[in-house]
Amino acid sequence: MTNRNRIHIAEWEIEREQSYAYWLMCAPIGDSAKSRLLLRFGRPSGVFEASEKALLDSNLSIGKKERWIAYIKERQEENVKREYEELQIKGILFYPEYHPHYPAKLLSIPARPFGIFVKGKLPDVRQRSLAIVGARDCSEYGQYVAQHFAEKMAQNGVAVISGLARGIDGIAQRAAMEAGGESFGVLGSGADICYPKSNEKLYRMCMERGGILSTYLPGTPPTPNLFPPRNRIISGLSDGILIIEAREKSGTIITADLALEQGKDVFVIPGRVTDRLSDGCNSLIRQGASLIQSPEQLLEELHIGYGKVPVTGYEEEVNPHEQGKESGKVQSDNREIFSQFTLEEQAFLQLFDLELLSIEQIRRKMVANLFLKNITLPQTMEMLMKFVIMGQLRAEGGYYAKMMSGIGDKK
Repeated sequence: MTNRNRIHIAEWEIEREQSYAYWLMCAPIGDSAKSRLLLRFGRPSGVFEASEKALLDSNLSIGKKERWIAYIKERQEENVKREYEELQIKGILFYPEYHPHYPAKLLSIPARPFGIFVKGKLPDVRQRSLAIVGARDCSEYGQYVAQHFAEKMAQNGVAVISGLARGIDGIAQRAAMEAGGESFGVLGSGADICYPKSNEKLYRMCMERGGILSTYLPGTPPTPNLFPPRNRIISGLSDGILIIEAREKSGTIITADLALEQGKDVFVIPGRVTDRLSDGCNSLIRQGASLIQSPEQLLEELHIGYGKVPVTGYEEEVNPHEQGKESGKVQSDNREIFSQFTLEEQAFLQLFDLELLSIEQIRRKMVANLFLKNITLPQTMEMLMKFVIMGQLRAEGGYYAKMMSGIGDKK
């Protein structure tokens, strides 16, 4: 259904129509049927006031027609007003598809939802947003990457959208808000139900520093069949989606597929070929998803400037005829830069040569080094990111090696 196939209601009439729109939202028919009823009768109150015959003659494709008939017969004006007032008392906002606050990004997705419920606020349409999703049972490495990328997105004004799930989703959302940014949780249940219960603190943080969103009626419990449709809202609200650790067949891959159908950019953190948590990520990269190695690269892909920090990894080509006379200056410059690092950083760079090393191999080398044995995994990842960004190390699918002209040369 295109944007043209929407009714227009004058702003001064919208509040008067809200209780009827909520009545229609609760109807036991699909979203497309609700939208077609609006087009035929002009406004929610028009649908509510239409005769039973007119409603049943609307040529709607309705699976369980007897439920729709019963719903029509039971309609009462006082009940409609009271039920909408109860919704307001719960602090839940409701925006049907014609409302000026309905998310503009959802208008263009296939099979858009008829309405959306909100606790808190909606993402600002003028703000860039990124969905960050991944495995629930993520690795320590995945946890670090989710936290690191979410923090950088928040610091650069990018809202983080996810499903409030344990694992990558929740870690990214919490990190974004703790870094001063906004995050929005899209639920596979009613907006008034926190799922999983263990994320109640995160649920409340989102209400205060972003919003809780749902296309399901308040009180709807979380069931497995509700999560795939929820995933299309996560991708639909975002300018792009970042995948951090995903098995070959998972909800994360479903979300990526939905994002591609919606024309959204899919970004992927690569992983080791021997790690099952990386199977889905590596498969997406083979299919053409953008491989991401640093937050700065991702911000560039989202067309957001990141100070003057260079995006990693590419060395300037040197003219062979100039290389000889330049090499002495380069080595001198490298030694000067190297001397500015801490002893730990110098020792860390000395671990690498041109052979690619896994995180486990790097950690084993660190344990045997006097300066590095007490450095934690998050600190290790931070140093790896730093030196990749500086162009001193290169990253390939979760493995790291020295750049050809790196300043950590063992000479």
